[in-house]
Amino acid sequence: MTTTDNPGTGVDEELSAAVVTYFSRGRSSFPKHDPEAVVALAAAWPADALLAAVRALEAEVNAVPIDWSTTDLAGAWHQTSAVMAERHPELTPHAVETLSWAFTYAWR
Repeated sequence: MTTTDNPGTGVDEELSAAVVTYFSRGRSSFPKHDPEAVVALAAAWPADALLAAVRALEAEVNAVPIDWSTTDLAGAWHQTSAVMAERHPELTPHAVETLSWAFTYAWR
């Protein structure tokens, strides 16, 4: 399910906010899952579907192939950001960056 809070842009503000909220970006110095905050945030999306969508995005970013023999963390951040932005134009840049932040933190 997708909802568009920003008509004409294709950006899903609720899903994007849920990504940022799930990883506690801006509330923690490191990615920390907060599923309860995502459930509380749900408005247009059913809470369980919103949380499932965020977790699916997390699984997807974690599956982006990185050649660690030629790529450092900064390169991986750029690569995952590019891949996720291309695959998910409905996400805000901040949400895409949050996914890459969580990915690179896990690989540090």
